[in-house]
Amino acid sequence: MSRVAPLPTTATGRKVGSRPVSGLAALVVAVAAVGVLVWRPPPPEAAPTASLLPQAAEVWPNARRATINAILPDGAQYQPAHVLDATASIGTAPEPGGGTHLRLLHRASGGHLRELRRLPTVDEPEFAAIAVDAGRVVWAESTIDASGRAHTEMWAADLAGDRPARRLTADTGQFIYLGSEYDLAVQDGWLHWAAISPGRETDTELRTVSLDGGPVTVEARPGDWELSRWPYLTSVGSGGPVRLHDVVARRTTQVAAAADEVVACSPSWCRLLVTAPDGQPQNVLVRPDGGDRQIVAPGTASPSVVDVAALDRFEVLSEGTAEDPDRSSRVLYLYDVAQRRTVEIARGVGTVQSRGGFLWWSTVAGPETIWHTLDMRTI
Repeated sequence: MSRVAPLPTTATGRKVGSRPVSGLAALVVAVAAVGVLVWRPPPPEAAPTASLLPQAAEVWPNARRATINAILPDGAQYQPAHVLDATASIGTAPEPGGGTHLRLLHRASGGHLRELRRLPTVDEPEFAAIAVDAGRVVWAESTIDASGRAHTEMWAADLAGDRPARRLTADTGQFIYLGSEYDLAVQDGWLHWAAISPGRETDTELRTVSLDGGPVTVEARPGDWELSRWPYLTSVGSGGPVRLHDVVARRTTQVAAAADEVVACSPSWCRLLVTAPDGQPQNVLVRPDGGDRQIVAPGTASPSVVDVAALDRFEVLSEGTAEDPDRSSRVLYLYDVAQRRTVEIARGVGTVQSRGGFLWWSTVAGPETIWHTLDMRTI
């Protein structure tokens, strides 16, 4: 996940402009089922140890993988933020030679670099959320002024051609950033995002603007909500009942969970953190209707990304630490819910991200950082 800028906090503890999230503490809930669902810990099952887990190259020999050098031709350090194919991406890099700006770049498969935006580093810039749809990239860019206040704008650019990027709006409200690929929703020519209602910190605004720019429409909703996979909103909390709202059908569903369970859902799968009889926490996947419960192995691993079950099939996991990139003990896995097995992807891993059916991670080889990509759609 990208760096979260030091943004002001409201009286209720909600972050203005972004929310730092880690592991299962992030609630990303979107359920299409109707009714009340009650989940309970399953009987314990044996989990394979890491040393016995199959390797990705053996299990998925035809999966498309690639590497990306983190050093650009101009010498700057590049960090991908949204992978477009095995070697193309949208990412950030400072100006070469310790310059005074942070750049947002389109790095094409052939190596061609195109600068989409640049922001002064003195303003603590962050390209906080990125979405790609129909040949267009949309992003939220955040800066901090001298008084410590966050300012966010929505921008867009075409991936093809050289037309300059264009600002869609500066009327973003207090944008809520979870670090999910659903922080921005692009649908039928419109961009949607969630914001905190000013003066009512426990209420939420659903904001919408045309991808051609123009006025922003605002629909206020009572309650503490976050945007999930369109067209769902999810209520915010760390346990107990969770509400789900379909903004198109205007239907709200309550999903019940035990008070000590942390729940996050996609329309197809829910991720639970439950306590096993021996007192150890377990990562569990279950269908929104409560069926097809699976304990995710290995038992010491935990989710590495906010979103649940990429492509409705793969849970991204890791174990170990990566505080020192040169001595990282972090191991990256994919749990395949279709095959009910865990596959080892890589060792010595640093940053891990997943969006749009792609998984990417960093490793260090001597003085150089290498980015690796896996197209999960080809598995």
